[in-house]
Amino acid sequence: MIYIIADDLTGANDTGVQYKRRGLRTLISTEVDLTLLDQFAGSFDVISINADTRTKDSQLAYKTTYDFVKHIQETNHKYIYKKVDSLVRGNAAQELEAVMDALDSSLAIVAISYPANARTLNNGILRLPHVNGEQSEVNVTKLFSDGMNRKVKGISLQTVRQGIEAVQIAIRQGQSHKAQVFVIDAVTDHDLSVVRDVSLAQEDKVVLCGSAGLANQLSLIEGSDVLIETFHEDTNGVTLVVIGSRNACTAEQIQALADETGMPIITALTSEILKGETKKVSKEILAQADNLINGGCKLLAVVVDTLFMDYRISHNDSQDVINDSLRIADVIGSLANELCERYHISAILSSGGDTSLAVLKALEAKGIELNSEILPGVPIGRLIGGKSEGMTIVTKSGGFGQKDSLIRSIEYLTLEKEGIK
Repeated sequence: MIYIIADDLTGANDTGVQYKRRGLRTLISTEVDLTLLDQFAGSFDVISINADTRTKDSQLAYKTTYDFVKHIQETNHKYIYKKVDSLVRGNAAQELEAVMDALDSSLAIVAISYPANARTLNNGILRLPHVNGEQSEVNVTKLFSDGMNRKVKGISLQTVRQGIEAVQIAIRQGQSHKAQVFVIDAVTDHDLSVVRDVSLAQEDKVVLCGSAGLANQLSLIEGSDVLIETFHEDTNGVTLVVIGSRNACTAEQIQALADETGMPIITALTSEILKGETKKVSKEILAQADNLINGGCKLLAVVVDTLFMDYRISHNDSQDVINDSLRIADVIGSLANELCERYHISAILSSGGDTSLAVLKALEAKGIELNSEILPGVPIGRLIGGKSEGMTIVTKSGGFGQKDSLIRSIEYLTLEKEGIK
């Protein structure tokens, strides 16, 4: 068994699907449910857990992660992979510390890069291209150093390009100066393969930490690319796209999808939700959806009205901002549930971790059995448990993908419905 611990649902999905692509049976657990995990342990090769700690305070995030690792430490497992957000949002440093403490490990290798989604680390700096062409930067080495009680050292791209032995020497030199956490540069998948080989060659107990990029390289050791058997949808169902948070990348993608397909977009007024007018907002949205679906609409989007407003990534949202975002996501989840109860929704495409989790909670789903990956970071699977068991679910992190990502995802689902994928 391989365990992946992620801090949100889309992260658990996009990391877990790397192993599914290699032929490993992979389960996504929507929450840390020890009874459920023990029940499914014998049926899967990989369990990727949403610890739901992205928006929690650092102490609670640490405790949740620590307690869970202590539990699975006693199980028969190959390794534990600490998935962190590829934008390093949330409590990445504190949760890595929790894993190291729980495993009594004095060595962690961190590789944040995810080249397939334009996340690269050089000189310890994560560079993030925006939709409008501007770039933002995160000093990842400093972020981990400031958030941990351990010494953190960066290893340069130049060293990585010199090969495995050079990186091993850099780690030993760092350890001689009391460093325990090594943040390693990578710009390409080949760079990440060097990080992987270095990690697996360590004699000390090492904690592996990173995005779906490093997980992809690790999965290559476990299996090889396989042809995934496609599951076909019936042609009568409605495909529902739901987005409950702002993101410039997703805004561009959904506008492109609407332009391409003529898909109607129903917007939820977030200001009304935050004023407590949830019933009013829901009633108006459901009325619009009723008219469209009864009129034969097979593709429909429900999004927040703030989606198309100016947006910049923040690593330090206030608790009030976080609480407001969660309230909005819960309303979007409830709307998705109501539409599933009224109509035959054959597939849901959800963007954003909080929104995706809210949808699954509203549907009372316990997890997702992954099937494949439509695009890098865009996995597809079926719901396990709840009111809509077996429904197709596609999730995407808000900042992932090119302008046509949603178009290509809907095309994939359409081909499945027609039985020609």
